[in-house]
Amino acid sequence: MGWCDVLEDEYRALHGVGPFEGTTSPDDTDERLRALHQRIHDRGPSAVCLSGGGIRSSTFALGVLQGLAYVGVLGKIDYLSTVSGGGYTGGWFTAWLQREGPAGRDEVLKTIDPGRAVHTAHCGEDSNEMSPVERLRRTCRYLAPRGGVVSADVWTLVTTMGRNLVLNWLVLLPLIAAALMIPRIYYGGIQAVEQGFIPVPTPAACRGVQGDPSHWAFLIAIASFFIGSSYAVINLVGLGGRWAQGRFLTWFLLPSVVGAVAITFFWSAYPCPVPLPGTLTMSSILPAAGWIVIGSIASRVRRRGPDDGSAVRVRVGVRTVMAAIASGPILGAGMWWLGSFEYGFGVTEAQRLLYGVFAVPLVLALALAQMTVFIGLASSELDDAVLEWYSRCGAWIAIAAVLWIAGAGWSSTWPTWWSSGCRWRAARRRSITRPPRRS
Repeated sequence: MGWCDVLEDEYRALHGVGPFEGTTSPDDTDERLRALHQRIHDRGPSAVCLSGGGIRSSTFALGVLQGLAYVGVLGKIDYLSTVSGGGYTGGWFTAWLQREGPAGRDEVLKTIDPGRAVHTAHCGEDSNEMSPVERLRRTCRYLAPRGGVVSADVWTLVTTMGRNLVLNWLVLLPLIAAALMIPRIYYGGIQAVEQGFIPVPTPAACRGVQGDPSHWAFLIAIASFFIGSSYAVINLVGLGGRWAQGRFLTWFLLPSVVGAVAITFFWSAYPCPVPLPGTLTMSSILPAAGWIVIGSIASRVRRRGPDDGSAVRVRVGVRTVMAAIASGPILGAGMWWLGSFEYGFGVTEAQRLLYGVFAVPLVLALALAQMTVFIGLASSELDDAVLEWYSRCGAWIAIAAVLWIAGAGWSSTWPTWWSSGCRWRAARRRSITRPPRRS
């Protein structure tokens, strides 16, 4: 069924006759649709729109319908559009008309008209004795129609809300507790693998032993960043235009956070300082090479088919490559700086807590800073779709960093607050129960 067929059926339902009865209808679809629009405009249809706003808008909408019925125009309305609270009154009015049918339409208009109201005075308590208007007024508190301390409606509402609240807590609280355990597990892992720099670094010691914590942490970080980068490449070359946000969170954000966690484990367990020149060189070469690869793949994908507007496609030029070379050292220098500390904390619990709370967000913040500089330098070669993708990517990275700080800060400090509070209460109890000294 086409759009023209829908409008013709609607016209026939409203006016009782077809739009082209007695005349010749055009055969061409576009011409037929234009002629149908003209017939509809010639009729001059009217509509009432009832807005939302809870029970207050519903009450106002009832007054509007009664006022329109009083001046005699409610029966001439063709369309009724409602939303939210206005839908409460609109649904009631539509159901009333549907229940009475065409034969009872005039009776409905008389009843809703306050000047010609039918059987609305002296209504009894029984709902069967009330007019529909009176019943609507009395049931406007539809969650608890009858109030009072001993009202079954009120206590039904209370028990229903309490039951649903407890059930939601049983689902959400364990999930929140499990999420808050992640920073505690991370903190315990840092405490277990941390070590200071060896006095005389040797190549054999700095290469590490296969299977030690720094070795596995480095491999996990490389694998995680590779997965996230691969997802970004697939999107930027135009192959992920119709992918949902959940796929971005699974294949980009989650690997990025896991990589940040793994690289901070590597820093705390690696016994040698990280060389600055090599870090800066690699942080410049790898992004530039990556953008060259992205550009070559994107040009091939572009030749394979037309762009339907759903995909992000980049056109990599010299400015983009130079921007990658210039912005990469921001991430590299930050990584070197964070890896240059000697993380053998030992008994300095406060420093280890700070590391557990802020190390992962600092890695994510470095990625945001690198992206910011890159966009500023390469924006002239990037279209709006690519800039929008980077903006949303940066937003999710910032959300992950803030959530980590909040969760890690809470999970690492509440035991201290709890123990301090218990000690304070115990000291206060002893001071109250201790007998006063004799002078």
